[in-house]
Order: sequence, then C-alpha cells, then structure tokens
Amino acid sequence: MTPREFAILSTASSVEYTPHALASFFAHTPLGEADRVVVVDNDGSLDPAVTAPYPVAVERPPAPRSFAANVNAALARAALRRADLYALNNDLIFTRGWAEPLAIDRAALVSPISNGQIQYRRGDLELAFTMNLDQYLGREQLLAAIVELHQRQH
Repeated sequence: MTPREFAILSTASSVEYTPHALASFFAHTPLGEADRVVVVDNDGSLDPAVTAPYPVAVERPPAPRSFAANVNAALARAALRRADLYALNNDLIFTRGWAEPLAIDRAALVSPISNGQIQYRRGDLELAFTMNLDQYLGREQLLAAIVELHQRQH
C-alpha cells in the first residue's frame, strides 16, 4: 500500500478547532506503519500541548504561508516519500469510515462529502454549509448517527 502523508493545517483564526480535528482524526483514521501525520502550525499559534498526545510531526514555517504554499510544501514532503498526500484543514471533524472512499489506486484529486454538499438534521444538530464549533460540540453522537444514516442510504 502506498504510504500516506496527512497534512493538517492550523492557523490562529481557527486554532480552537485543532484539538477536535486531531481527536476525531485519530479516533477514525486507521494508520499504517508508513503513514505520517504533519500538523502545520502556520503562524505559531498552536499550543504544543494540543499535539502532545498524538504521533504527529509539527512543522512551523519561518513565516506564515498561504494555504496553497502550505499544500505545495506538503506535496514536496509527500513526493520525497512517494506518499499520497491528504491536505486537510484543522476545522474538520473526521467520522467513522471517512478515509476509505478516498483510497483509490490511481492518480486523482478526490474529496469526501461534507456538510457543504448535503445538510442533515438530527435532534438539535443541524448540518449547514458553514458551522461554528459550538454548533457541534456536545452533539458528537448525533453526528455519528447522521453518518450511519447517510452510509446506509448511499
């Protein structure tokens, strides 16, 4: 299997999301021995305690970079390892099975479905195109139920 390079990009404007992204990523992403997770602390705003519990490398560019420049740096790192790159924002919540549909054996740009494409409502969790963290926190089980429903239907 081709090694995977996961680059999770964190910035000051969304740094409060990073602990939740990492927790959900490691809860729902089976990693192989050759896989690597790099958290890009783009502007030095990430508390090192956030990444401490996880097997990640932390990259801190000498100066903040654009999203594209961070992805280009991640592409270069992945190319050196002949790894597939997964460029991820830190404001994502990863759910059970998120990575499996992306594991295709050909060169491609692929994207999973998110609340940007399909909106669901379960209890007091309403998925919208854009959401704040407080609209999700405390509703983790509702999101899991939505994912289960969506996977059964599709």
